[in-house]
Amino acid sequence: MAEPDNRWAPWWVYLIAIIGSNMLKQQFMDGVSVPVNVGVTVVVVALVVVVVTWVWRVSHGSGSKSSPR
Repeated sequence: MAEPDNRWAPWWVYLIAIIGSNMLKQQFMDGVSVPVNVGVTVVVVALVVVVVTWVWRVSHGSGSKSSPR
């Protein structure tokens, strides 16, 4: 049986982090135009994915046991 791929956090970790960061972002984006809000949202989601993945890999090893280090 193959080892699980531990390079990525479970989907629900990303979902919770993205929803939470978006709710926080909206507190500061009142009255901002839609294109700016969309642009900031894309940047925030990208940063959240990078940070969650980095924290997951640091706390759970750098990947599956079959991958080279």
